[in-house]
Amino acid sequence: MLTPLEQLEKISNDDFHLLEAVGPGEFSTSHLLELREQVMSRLNEFDRRKKINVMFGGTTAGWVIAFTAAYLYQNIWLALAAVVGLLLSLTAFVAGVWVLSRKYSSRGELEYSLQLIDNELSRR
Repeated sequence: MLTPLEQLEKISNDDFHLLEAVGPGEFSTSHLLELREQVMSRLNEFDRRKKINVMFGGTTAGWVIAFTAAYLYQNIWLALAAVVGLLLSLTAFVAGVWVLSRKYSSRGELEYSLQLIDNELSRR
C-alpha cells in the first residue's frame, strides 16, 4: 500500500490525470501531440486485447457443443477433453477481462482524453 506522499507523487507523474485535472491548455503543443500518440496507442492495444477476449469467450460455445456431441456418442475421452477446453477458455476469458480492468480504466476514459487533446489542438 502506498503512503499518501507516494500516492501524490504517482498522480503528479501521470500526465493523463493531470490532463483531466488542470486541462489541456496547460500543456505545450508538442506534449499534447505526444499524449495524443500515447492515447491512440493505448486505444489500439485495448481494442486488440478486447478482440482476443471475445475470441476466448466465443470458443466456450464451441466447447459446449463438442462436449454435447461427444456425450451423445458416448465418447468419454472426447467429452473430457471438451470440458478441459471449456475450462481453459473460460479461465483465459476471465483472466483477460481482469487484465483489461486493471490495466485500463475504461475505453470511454481513453476516448475522453483523446477528445480533450483533439479539441485543444484544433483550438490552437
